[in-house]
Amino acid sequence: MISGIVEKIRTIHHYEIEPRSSEFSITDPGQKTRILLVDDSDDAFEIIKETLRDINFTDLSRAVNIKEALAVLKQDKFDLILLDHFLDDGTGFDFLASIAKEGIEIPVVVVTAFGDEMLVSQMIQSGAYDYLPKNKLSTESLSRAINNAIDKARLKAEAKKAQARMAEMSTIDELTKLANRRYFMEALEGELERARRYKNEMMLVIMDLDHFKEVNDTYGHLAGDMVLSEIGKELKEHVRYNDLASRYGGEELAVILPNTNQDSACIAYERFRKMVEERLFIHGSSQFNIRVSIGIASSNDSNSLNDLIAHADLALYKAKETGRNKVVTYTPEEK
Repeated sequence: MISGIVEKIRTIHHYEIEPRSSEFSITDPGQKTRILLVDDSDDAFEIIKETLRDINFTDLSRAVNIKEALAVLKQDKFDLILLDHFLDDGTGFDFLASIAKEGIEIPVVVVTAFGDEMLVSQMIQSGAYDYLPKNKLSTESLSRAINNAIDKARLKAEAKKAQARMAEMSTIDELTKLANRRYFMEALEGELERARRYKNEMMLVIMDLDHFKEVNDTYGHLAGDMVLSEIGKELKEHVRYNDLASRYGGEELAVILPNTNQDSACIAYERFRKMVEERLFIHGSSQFNIRVSIGIASSNDSNSLNDLIAHADLALYKAKETGRNKVVTYTPEEK
């Protein structure tokens, strides 16, 4: 269900967002709306400047071509761009493509003497927020276009933030801030396939907090949540850039280590085990320590995803059965 919502948000286009109705007031009264006009006509500049004179809280700047506009946009901040379609170094399409390439996300309203319905549609599809013919320009039409474009841009930004948040919620465990199990399993399948294709070795680490139930029973579930959160932070700092750490379930954590051999994995997670062992946890007036048991398995010893997980689980089980608070690696003889 969440993935469906994320996909829905991801496919929202700015031209599908309905703007709030507006007449003569610029969106944020009291704060000037900075507008860049990209037009090589002096007459057009004077007309638009005069039209904007009756609209309070606007500040108009000008660039005469695409090259100059891009230079200005890199140096200064604007709320809106008014764009003529035909310029001496390209068209409105060229300008829209250029700002998209530069990652400039400023709403653009095309104001030109040329065009028809087909051109209007193409400009909107290419990224323009609105289109105004110069022969129908008025204070009212320009004010409405400015307000609508800025409103659309704001809604688009909000949708983008919502998309990022929903994507995060669908992949991140809220308590530990590590990957959740579903995302981890998808990534593990992909990494195992990649290791086979390129004949690399990858390692799977599964760890379990020793006697974690006693923490909850003795100090309360808030203390247990604090422990998981803090160990999640430590694990996130411990893993390499290409590794993926996850809350595998309950008090179990897991890590995918691409392009790694068994010796390197053992050294890294023996170091992590010691970090956890030496950490003093404080909850209210209580102080306590936590231990962790760790099982490690290699893709080289596994014929399938299920094998790899089973082998890491078996190594973890052996670590717990032989005294806990240790790192154990799976060997084929243990089948």
